[in-house]
Amino acid sequence: MICFMPRAAFSQGNQLTKEEIVQIAISEARQLGYKTEEMNIIYDEGNKNIKEYLTAPEKEYPQLKDKDYQAIYLYFKENIMGNSLWVFIDSATGEVLGHDTDFWVTRDPVLTD
Repeated sequence: MICFMPRAAFSQGNQLTKEEIVQIAISEARQLGYKTEEMNIIYDEGNKNIKEYLTAPEKEYPQLKDKDYQAIYLYFKENIMGNSLWVFIDSATGEVLGHDTDFWVTRDPVLTD
């Protein structure tokens, strides 16, 4: 299920604040089954890191094309293999445009039921 929080729930500027975007990403991660209290969260300023991780994110995720999006990176505080999650948020509307993870979140002991 994709988390979509209506624009009216946030500030009235042209873009959401960093805090609002991070909260949307946390909500999406929780819906995917992650225990976010056990994770570090990075607001990827200028989407620099995602563009290193995925050479062309807009090609891999067509829903990002022509969007003003912000990438948020979540990873477990404990060193767990396959423990990262990228969440892509529309910077103006708060819509979750997609996410990228390197493992499935079902039946893993560090995840919620």
